[in-house]
Amino acid sequence: MEATMTDEGGRYVFVRGSILDTVYTFASIYLPNKKQHTCLARILRLLDTFQKGITVVAGDFNVTLEPQLDSSTGASSTPAHVLHSIRRSLHAYRLVDVWRALHPSERDYSLFSQVHSTLTRIDYFFMHYHNLTLTTSIDIAATTWSDHAPLNLKIQSPLFVPRERQWRLNVSLLDDPLISEELRTTLEHFFTENNTPDISIPTSWEAHKAVIRGFFIGKGTARKKMRDEEHRTLVGHVRALELEHIASGDATVYQRLLQSRQALEKLINASLRHQALRARSFFALSENKPGRFLARVLRDRRIKSYISKIRTSEDTLATDPTMISGEFLRFFSDLYHTDGADTTPSQLERIDAYLTKTISRPLGLSERKSLSAAISAEETMEALKSSKNGKSPGPDGLPIEYYKKNSGILLPKLVTLFNAFQDGSAPHPHSLMATIALLPKPEKDHTACGNYR
Repeated sequence: MEATMTDEGGRYVFVRGSILDTVYTFASIYLPNKKQHTCLARILRLLDTFQKGITVVAGDFNVTLEPQLDSSTGASSTPAHVLHSIRRSLHAYRLVDVWRALHPSERDYSLFSQVHSTLTRIDYFFMHYHNLTLTTSIDIAATTWSDHAPLNLKIQSPLFVPRERQWRLNVSLLDDPLISEELRTTLEHFFTENNTPDISIPTSWEAHKAVIRGFFIGKGTARKKMRDEEHRTLVGHVRALELEHIASGDATVYQRLLQSRQALEKLINASLRHQALRARSFFALSENKPGRFLARVLRDRRIKSYISKIRTSEDTLATDPTMISGEFLRFFSDLYHTDGADTTPSQLERIDAYLTKTISRPLGLSERKSLSAAISAEETMEALKSSKNGKSPGPDGLPIEYYKKNSGILLPKLVTLFNAFQDGSAPHPHSLMATIALLPKPEKDHTACGNYR
């Protein structure tokens, strides 16, 4: 973010920043109920001096720009000279009503006035006409928790690369008694059927993870389909009642609409609670006014993890996400590629110096015997109990809660696996995989791959 500008009276908020070196300006505007044209002209003059790059203007204008299409009555109480002045100001700054540009003859509304029994479209998105090609879609959604319908605008960046999704077990599935019982049966059958001499213990363990992932993905998908179907049905019902109310204006239809919105709100709130718990959003759940503190925490976290540009091996700056990923791949591949490399005398000297400084004394005889002894089930169980819940799992997506919930079946297999490693068995390649998060080193040049840890 580069700059912000706010109105003390709450009429506008301007934010300017960049994404991958492309500058964007976002403006939120709330016009008064009267003299909208003078307020808008003043705001647009300020915005003209503030804006840079791609500008998106949105907000509640409290006026229908085209009463014949934007009002269910086909008329407006706003004086004609006010409408004319607003349209002239928008034209002067080359701002286009995005929804109307993509829906030139359609009629849809964002607000229902119960007092006047009228429907109007007074909420807008505006963009400069030369940036309209960036818009992929815009629609007016069903009115749910607010008296205004939400507007959704999608803008596609040419540099957008979908993030690769990493599966992670939804731990709430472990609390379902039916799923837990079926999981126990699946684990018993797997280990019974694959307890053969021709299958190594590390391979059997990694194969069990693949089977369990498929099991949980199937259960999670079935549950999500049921939840999405219920949500889709309620949203469709709300939208159908809205359209019926637009056509008839019947008060009983409006009461049914309110009841459907309440049911939808209940479903959405349950989903939000689950997402908050999944994200460990303890600020939002435990505090009355967490906004500013939480915003600072999330802002710092985003800034630390966001890499906007990287210097390539050709000494040029790359902003394309694909090129940035490629540079990191080459850098770390070269850094950790030690196969066939001989250790030089200088490296041996540095290793000896580090060990001498770090290790203060040699291990005693009893300590060496203890470390060399076979790993017991009690030690493994103690390690499981001491591990904290809610931590990020590895690439396999199975968190510590999975092992704790099924320790009765998995504990003997874990003990056998650890002792096999101790006896010299090589781990399966998948066991050596890890998820790497890049953290920038403080006070370093963050365009260099070597300045991340």
